[in-house]
Amino acid sequence: MNRRLLALLLLLVLLLAMFPFPANAVSDVCFVAINDTLPESVPLAYVRNSIAYVPCSALSSFRIYNLYDSSISVVLVYTSSQQITIDMNTGIATDKDGITYAATAIYRNGQVYVPAVFICSMFGLRASYIEGSGQGDICRITDGSEVLGDDLFLSAATNLMRSRYNAYQQANPPAPTPSPTPSVQGPHGTITVYLTFLDLPSNYLLNLLKNYGFSATFFLTGADIAAAPDTVRRIVGDGHNIGIYCQTATLDEVEYASELLFEAAHTKTVLVTAGNGTTQDFAQQCQENGLVPCMYNINGITGQNGQPISNTAVINRLNGARGSNVLMLGLTENNDGTVRSIITHLYTNADIFEVTTIREVGYTGGNKYVR
Repeated sequence: MNRRLLALLLLLVLLLAMFPFPANAVSDVCFVAINDTLPESVPLAYVRNSIAYVPCSALSSFRIYNLYDSSISVVLVYTSSQQITIDMNTGIATDKDGITYAATAIYRNGQVYVPAVFICSMFGLRASYIEGSGQGDICRITDGSEVLGDDLFLSAATNLMRSRYNAYQQANPPAPTPSPTPSVQGPHGTITVYLTFLDLPSNYLLNLLKNYGFSATFFLTGADIAAAPDTVRRIVGDGHNIGIYCQTATLDEVEYASELLFEAAHTKTVLVTAGNGTTQDFAQQCQENGLVPCMYNINGITGQNGQPISNTAVINRLNGARGSNVLMLGLTENNDGTVRSIITHLYTNADIFEVTTIREVGYTGGNKYVR
């Protein structure tokens, strides 16, 4: 097994294990445990967006060290045999072999916090999240030398957790609840983004979407489906939608592509698009055949003279958007970086953008488009 294949298998394992923690932490207090101990010297973990972050100081017990450069917001986590560089500005981590991952770190209270599951997987450790019973939760890091399982460890640590939890609550009383005020998110309120792509995605893009918890719709031609049925199955298995991409702005290949789609992934679709060629005439053809055309209003496919649109241009259009928007991005062999920066922007501005998936809705007549 060559080195590249090993790296790809590692990436798959990491992404499958990226979100084992509960969607909402049971407690606002999360202790950090090291094997069978609950060291008082290690600060509390921090849970954000269902990801538990632990202070880098917790890793020193395993001879894992770190260097933080505040001037460029980059942290290096390393041992003698492995190193991970995390760029907090981009949310991208890079290992010693140059392989990149969608993972970031957080600087708070004078310390750098790293995502527990990701960093432990990279250094041969295990991270588990143990839900407590009213005295806080535990993010536990183990290296295989632990004696107690998670349930027994929780039972053994309960009295100590209760004492520390009460001390924490006394030192950090809850803030008074403010009077209700109208909720306004972002410059124009919450912006709903329907994420859609043309052409086959790379494994990197699918991993990125899985890491960030985004679902999307991929519009594929019959040739795409025939060329990569495994990718089609993964798209469906990851919870994304598939539509038919009609490059000629006609419905000539819909039947052929639909048959291949069902053969590859045992799924059907009524979603279609012609990309830049999605006109009112095309939409009318779809209506007459019981199909649903997807008409974007944020174009990330091509600009003037067929040139690719820059990530900056797309991000500017997103930032100026209002209400619901269909963002359509064209995929090529070389634009993973461009697409990554757009998706990272959506993720890091979750208070503004709500990313969701186009649903298949049949026509009942009239001008009804998926928008």
